[in-house]
Amino acid sequence: MPPMLNDAQEISEKQFRTREGRVYNLKTREVAVAELLPFLKKETVLNLCRQCPNFDQLWSCPPVAPDFEKFSAGYEKAGMFLFWAATGQFAEAENPSIACYEFLKKKNRRHMLKLEKEKTGQAVFSFSCDLCSKCGKKEGKPCKKPEKIRFNLTAFGFNIDDLSKVLMNHPISWSTDKDEAQYITQLSILLSEQFAEKE
Repeated sequence: MPPMLNDAQEISEKQFRTREGRVYNLKTREVAVAELLPFLKKETVLNLCRQCPNFDQLWSCPPVAPDFEKFSAGYEKAGMFLFWAATGQFAEAENPSIACYEFLKKKNRRHMLKLEKEKTGQAVFSFSCDLCSKCGKKEGKPCKKPEKIRFNLTAFGFNIDDLSKVLMNHPISWSTDKDEAQYITQLSILLSEQFAEKE
Protein backbone atom coordinates (compact mmCIF):
# COMPACT_ATOMS: atom_id res chain seq x y z
CA MET A 1 0.00 0.00 0.00
CA PRO A 2 1.10 3.63 -0.50
CA PRO A 3 3.10 5.11 2.39
CA MET A 4 1.47 7.09 5.17
CA LEU A 5 1.99 10.83 4.98
CA ASN A 6 3.61 12.95 7.65
CA ASP A 7 2.08 16.16 8.99
CA ALA A 8 4.59 18.34 7.15
CA GLN A 9 3.19 17.42 3.76
CA GLU A 10 0.35 19.49 2.36
CA ILE A 11 -1.58 16.44 1.22
CA SER A 12 -4.88 15.34 2.68
CA GLU A 13 -6.55 11.97 2.25
CA LYS A 14 -10.09 10.69 2.65
CA GLN A 15 -11.45 7.18 2.38
CA PHE A 16 -14.85 6.34 0.92
CA ARG A 17 -16.94 3.17 1.06
CA THR A 18 -19.69 2.43 -1.46
CA ARG A 19 -22.98 0.73 -0.62
CA GLU A 20 -21.53 -2.43 -2.13
CA GLY A 21 -18.63 -2.27 0.30
CA ARG A 22 -15.96 -1.17 -2.20
CA VAL A 23 -13.36 1.16 -0.69
CA TYR A 24 -11.43 3.88 -2.48
CA ASN A 25 -9.18 6.70 -1.35
CA LEU A 26 -8.75 10.28 -2.50
CA LYS A 27 -5.58 12.29 -1.88
CA THR A 28 -5.70 16.02 -2.63
CA ARG A 29 -3.35 18.96 -2.61
CA GLU A 30 -3.03 22.30 -4.35
CA VAL A 31 0.00 23.41 -6.31
CA ALA A 32 1.08 26.22 -8.59
CA VAL A 33 0.76 25.28 -12.25
CA ALA A 34 4.48 26.05 -12.52
CA GLU A 35 5.17 23.12 -10.16
CA LEU A 36 3.66 20.74 -12.70
CA LEU A 37 5.77 21.85 -15.66
CA PRO A 38 9.02 20.01 -14.72
CA PHE A 39 7.09 16.76 -15.13
CA LEU A 40 6.25 17.50 -18.77
CA LYS A 41 8.35 15.05 -20.79
CA LYS A 42 6.67 15.57 -24.13
CA GLU A 43 9.01 13.70 -26.47
CA THR A 44 9.49 10.72 -24.16
CA VAL A 45 5.78 10.34 -23.47
CA LEU A 46 4.85 10.95 -27.11
CA ASN A 47 7.10 8.07 -28.16
CA LEU A 48 5.33 5.82 -25.66
CA CYS A 49 1.94 7.04 -26.89
CA ARG A 50 2.84 5.96 -30.42
CA GLN A 51 2.58 2.38 -29.19
CA CYS A 52 -1.00 2.91 -27.99
CA PRO A 53 -3.95 2.01 -30.28
CA ASN A 54 -5.52 5.39 -29.45
CA PHE A 55 -2.60 7.33 -30.94
CA ASP A 56 -3.95 9.68 -33.64
CA GLN A 57 -7.33 7.95 -33.31
CA LEU A 58 -8.99 10.14 -30.68
CA TRP A 59 -9.43 13.91 -30.58
CA SER A 60 -8.30 13.80 -26.94
CA CYS A 61 -5.01 12.00 -27.62
CA PRO A 62 -1.64 12.80 -29.21
CA PRO A 63 -0.58 14.08 -31.58
CA VAL A 64 -3.60 16.43 -31.71
CA ALA A 65 -3.91 17.10 -27.97
CA PRO A 66 -3.14 20.76 -27.23
CA ASP A 67 0.06 22.08 -25.70
CA PHE A 68 -0.37 22.10 -21.91
CA GLU A 69 1.40 25.39 -21.37
CA LYS A 70 -1.00 27.10 -23.77
CA PHE A 71 -3.98 25.12 -22.44
CA SER A 72 -3.23 26.18 -18.85
CA ALA A 73 -2.45 29.80 -19.69
CA GLY A 74 -4.47 32.07 -17.44
CA TYR A 75 -4.37 29.66 -14.52
CA GLU A 76 -1.76 29.95 -11.80
CA LYS A 77 -3.09 27.21 -9.55
CA ALA A 78 -4.14 23.59 -9.84
CA GLY A 79 -5.78 21.10 -7.53
CA MET A 80 -4.38 17.57 -7.69
CA PHE A 81 -6.80 14.68 -7.08
CA LEU A 82 -5.34 11.21 -6.76
CA PHE A 83 -7.80 8.32 -6.56
CA TRP A 84 -6.59 4.87 -5.57
CA ALA A 85 -8.13 1.55 -4.60
CA ALA A 86 -6.87 -1.95 -3.79
CA THR A 87 -7.32 -4.47 -6.61
CA GLY A 88 -7.92 -7.27 -4.08
CA GLN A 89 -11.51 -6.01 -3.76
CA PHE A 90 -12.11 -7.19 -7.32
CA ALA A 91 -10.57 -10.66 -7.00
CA GLU A 92 -13.73 -12.23 -8.38
CA ALA A 93 -13.35 -10.36 -11.68
CA GLU A 94 -11.64 -11.93 -14.67
CA ASN A 95 -9.15 -9.05 -14.63
CA PRO A 96 -9.10 -7.38 -11.18
CA SER A 97 -6.87 -4.51 -12.35
CA ILE A 98 -9.23 -3.52 -15.17
CA ALA A 99 -12.29 -3.90 -12.93
CA CYS A 100 -10.67 -1.66 -10.32
CA TYR A 101 -9.62 0.84 -13.01
CA GLU A 102 -13.18 1.12 -14.37
CA PHE A 103 -14.60 1.45 -10.84
CA LEU A 104 -12.21 4.32 -10.08
CA LYS A 105 -12.84 5.99 -13.41
CA LYS A 106 -16.54 6.43 -12.60
CA LYS A 107 -15.74 7.95 -9.21
CA ASN A 108 -12.99 10.12 -10.70
CA ARG A 109 -15.11 11.48 -13.56
CA ARG A 110 -18.11 12.29 -11.37
CA HIS A 111 -15.97 14.04 -8.75
CA MET A 112 -13.95 16.11 -11.22
CA LEU A 113 -16.92 17.29 -13.30
CA LYS A 114 -18.75 18.32 -10.13
CA LEU A 115 -15.71 20.29 -8.95
CA GLU A 116 -15.28 21.82 -12.38
CA LYS A 117 -18.71 23.44 -12.08
CA GLU A 118 -18.30 24.45 -8.46
CA LYS A 119 -14.88 26.03 -8.95
CA THR A 120 -15.40 27.36 -12.50
CA GLY A 121 -12.33 25.44 -13.54
CA GLN A 122 -11.02 23.07 -16.18
CA ALA A 123 -10.61 19.39 -15.38
CA VAL A 124 -7.82 17.25 -16.80
CA PHE A 125 -8.50 13.54 -16.43
CA SER A 126 -6.25 10.53 -16.00
CA PHE A 127 -7.96 8.54 -18.77
CA SER A 128 -8.76 8.98 -22.46
CA CYS A 129 -12.06 10.42 -23.66
CA ASP A 130 -14.69 7.70 -24.14
CA LEU A 131 -17.85 9.76 -24.65
CA CYS A 132 -18.55 8.37 -28.11
CA SER A 133 -18.66 4.72 -29.17
CA LYS A 134 -16.54 5.73 -32.17
CA CYS A 135 -14.50 8.93 -32.22
CA GLY A 136 -15.01 11.14 -35.26
CA LYS A 137 -11.21 11.40 -35.57
CA LYS A 138 -11.12 7.88 -36.99
CA GLU A 139 -13.41 9.00 -39.81
CA GLY A 140 -11.75 12.34 -40.39
CA LYS A 141 -14.69 14.15 -38.81
CA PRO A 142 -14.65 16.88 -36.12
CA CYS A 143 -15.31 16.11 -32.46
CA LYS A 144 -19.01 15.38 -31.90
CA LYS A 145 -19.00 16.74 -28.34
CA PRO A 146 -16.41 19.53 -28.21
CA GLU A 147 -17.99 21.06 -25.10
CA LYS A 148 -17.66 17.78 -23.19
CA ILE A 149 -14.26 16.52 -24.34
CA ARG A 150 -11.63 16.39 -21.61
CA PHE A 151 -7.93 15.74 -22.12
CA ASN A 152 -5.72 13.63 -19.89
CA LEU A 153 -2.33 14.26 -18.31
CA THR A 154 -0.54 11.66 -20.41
CA ALA A 155 -1.87 13.17 -23.65
CA PHE A 156 -0.27 16.46 -22.64
CA GLY A 157 3.04 14.67 -22.13
CA PHE A 158 3.23 14.34 -18.34
CA ASN A 159 5.26 11.59 -16.69
CA ILE A 160 2.51 10.37 -14.37
CA ASP A 161 4.79 8.03 -12.42
CA ASP A 162 7.08 10.87 -11.32
CA LEU A 163 4.23 13.35 -10.90
CA SER A 164 2.47 10.99 -8.52
CA LYS A 165 5.58 9.97 -6.62
CA VAL A 166 7.09 13.42 -6.14
CA LEU A 167 4.09 15.73 -5.71
CA MET A 168 1.65 13.28 -4.11
CA ASN A 169 4.06 10.99 -2.22
CA HIS A 170 2.35 8.08 -3.93
CA PRO A 171 4.33 5.45 -5.86
CA ILE A 172 2.23 3.74 -8.52
CA SER A 173 1.78 -0.03 -8.42
CA TRP A 174 2.03 -1.60 -11.89
CA SER A 175 0.82 -4.97 -13.15
CA THR A 176 3.36 -7.39 -14.58
CA ASP A 177 3.03 -10.55 -16.66
CA LYS A 178 3.00 -12.55 -13.43
CA ASP A 179 1.28 -10.31 -10.90
CA GLU A 180 -1.65 -7.92 -10.67
CA ALA A 181 -0.98 -4.41 -9.42
CA GLN A 182 -1.63 -4.21 -5.66
CA TYR A 183 -3.68 -1.06 -6.20
CA ILE A 184 -4.81 1.14 -9.08
CA THR A 185 -4.02 4.85 -9.18
CA GLN A 186 -5.66 7.62 -11.20
CA LEU A 187 -4.41 11.20 -11.04
CA SER A 188 -6.50 14.12 -12.30
CA ILE A 189 -6.09 17.87 -11.88
CA LEU A 190 -8.35 20.89 -11.80
CA LEU A 191 -7.11 24.19 -13.16
CA SER A 192 -8.96 26.88 -11.22
CA GLU A 193 -8.24 30.19 -9.57
CA GLN A 194 -10.93 29.39 -6.98
CA PHE A 195 -8.77 26.40 -6.38
CA ALA A 196 -9.32 22.91 -5.15
CA GLU A 197 -11.69 21.83 -2.44
CA LYS A 198 -10.60 22.10 1.15
CA GLU A 199 -10.68 19.03 3.32
